[in-house]
Amino acid sequence: MTPKIRIPFAPGAVREALHADADLIEHVPKELITTRDIPENIVRPFIVIRGAGTKGDDPMLRKPFVQIDVFAPPPAILRSEPHPILADPEEVAWDLAGLCGEIIGHTTARQFRNCSWNGRWIDGPGNGPQIDRSRGEDMPLYRQTVRVELTVTIREHPTFWWA
Repeated sequence: MTPKIRIPFAPGAVREALHADADLIEHVPKELITTRDIPENIVRPFIVIRGAGTKGDDPMLRKPFVQIDVFAPPPAILRSEPHPILADPEEVAWDLAGLCGEIIGHTTARQFRNCSWNGRWIDGPGNGPQIDRSRGEDMPLYRQTVRVELTVTIREHPTFWWA
């Protein structure tokens, strides 16, 4: 049987790179940088990472797009203890999104599972303000988005890393 390519989980590669950045972790703890859902208890800014598509004709060289959504809670929550942030939530989301774009945009030859990758900052922040009021008028979430592109070079034909 011919071995088949396993395209690595690009949002996981981005999450790993963001977790490794001390400047970002100073403002957003690792447990609030996720590829999953919005946290239940929102007490500070958080980051959600999602796949946004992939392109590439060569199965050994892929270019996945990843969307990084940075959310900041309303001012009353931002300014509360134990980690008060004395800034507008729109600015907090903007600044953190820009930092995420910069981190990934400067990433080169980073190893992840069966590949290595380089990052390129595509766009954002600036698509806003994006305010999510689905939790009620008293709990708006202020969002800024950046999109990045990874140039992923597959190094081997593994089984799935979790299998």
